[in-house]
Amino acid sequence: MKRNDLVKRELSNTLKSLILEKPLESVTVSDISNACGVSRGTFYNHYLDIYDLINWTFENDVIVPLQDFIRNHTDNWSGITYECLQKMYADRDFYCQAVRFRGQNSLRDYMQARNLDSWRLLIEGYMGDEKTFDPETLDFFVRFTAQAIASMVIQWAEEGMLTPPEKMALMDCVATRGIYGMIDDAN
Repeated sequence: MKRNDLVKRELSNTLKSLILEKPLESVTVSDISNACGVSRGTFYNHYLDIYDLINWTFENDVIVPLQDFIRNHTDNWSGITYECLQKMYADRDFYCQAVRFRGQNSLRDYMQARNLDSWRLLIEGYMGDEKTFDPETLDFFVRFTAQAIASMVIQWAEEGMLTPPEKMALMDCVATRGIYGMIDDAN
């Protein structure tokens, strides 16, 4: 792992630790920097603000493993969905607080956008060169599904992640089978 990545990961882990002591909205860049043993300048060399750090954390905890898996397993990705939800659940103190922020650079918006990117990647892989479907209709289904699932995960986090991750992962099975079924029926 590169030094920059190590610093970013350490800042992320520090933020996760700090929110166990006080609410996320009370955590400052100075708190993170001091607890991590780096200067505020070092923090700002890596992130625009705390919300950029939150989004980076989600990207590396959830999106990177998810998309790496999708690139190699377009037929069944429910296992990785469970792993991603389990990672969020393990860090639920962090994620439950992070999704509550609404506004510019929010995790909620970032989750919506990156989930859409992940669904597009999944469907591209499934379609391959041999399958066809009306692009406008397919784009609607992908956006609809991605938004629905992201909204469910956000709501799950807002409500304290009371539903077990394995039960939450079932939503992807239903959604994937629905879109795959429509594509298969058209071919």
